[in-house]
Amino acid sequence: EQTKGKVDAFVMSQGSGGTVSGVGKFLKEKNPSVKIYTVEPSEAPIISEGRWGSHKIEGIGDGFIPRNLDLGVCDGVVTTTSDESIAMARQLARLEGIFGGISSGCNVAAAVKVAKKHPNLRKIVTLICDSGNRYLSTELYGEGKKTTVPEREHPLDEYTKTVREKHLQRLEIIR
Repeated sequence: EQTKGKVDAFVMSQGSGGTVSGVGKFLKEKNPSVKIYTVEPSEAPIISEGRWGSHKIEGIGDGFIPRNLDLGVCDGVVTTTSDESIAMARQLARLEGIFGGISSGCNVAAAVKVAKKHPNLRKIVTLICDSGNRYLSTELYGEGKKTTVPEREHPLDEYTKTVREKHLQRLEIIR
């Protein structure tokens, strides 16, 4: 409604993959030229680089490609750092009055990267998918808990390897 049905790109971080896949399929049915981008943490670029690492964007980048994520509908992958996501969430709260969480900041930071890379995409849509209320005791709005994740091998499961290899060559990677 806000774009009067006109969307050039949809950008969404993937937890289960359901939103980016479902919205992406719907938008592609309406307009096959719409661009769909999934977003993953720079510290855990499973799709774009085939590796996992510790990051601060809760709910995404869990070390595997979820079976709900249909990479066939995606045109590209955008990576954002935890720090970029946190900074954008703070900026949204301070400047726009949008009290979202870190994954919302991740979505908007990624949408900005797409806009800068593709100025011809005029209407880029994303979602504010979580509330800042869940993050009051984290680094986003206060003092974050300090945890250390031990370094270890994190081999990709067979499904993740197969899906990644099938789609990686045609996906645009935006960092």
